[in-house]
Amino acid sequence: INPHTQAATPKFFAAQNHSLQLAQKISEEAADLTSHFGVIATSNHFPSPAAMFENIVKQKAAIIDMESSAIYHFAWVSNNIPTLIVRGVSNLLNSEGEDDGAASTNIRLSSDAAAKFTLLCINELG
Repeated sequence: INPHTQAATPKFFAAQNHSLQLAQKISEEAADLTSHFGVIATSNHFPSPAAMFENIVKQKAAIIDMESSAIYHFAWVSNNIPTLIVRGVSNLLNSEGEDDGAASTNIRLSSDAAAKFTLLCINELG
């Protein structure tokens, strides 16, 4: 429940159009970065438990993480602060939802790409 409005907590949080438009513009201009836009599923376990994985697949989630929901929830409770989640993806899941792991180079490259994308977004707001 939102303490300010008494509205029920939504099952899904969505990025604001302005934030998505900004990210799409940066994605088009930054040819050296690979960007994907889509649903992020949040779980308090990684990898997600098998019982939850089927539902996550049905939602067509591109990413499973443990933090995004908390960030969007805070923004929602704080009168919808404009929010955009930028993730550097280093681990891949197989079709069963099991973590296939990541090479240490993937972690470095994905975090560098996410940082670069974030800085480009901040500079555009500038």
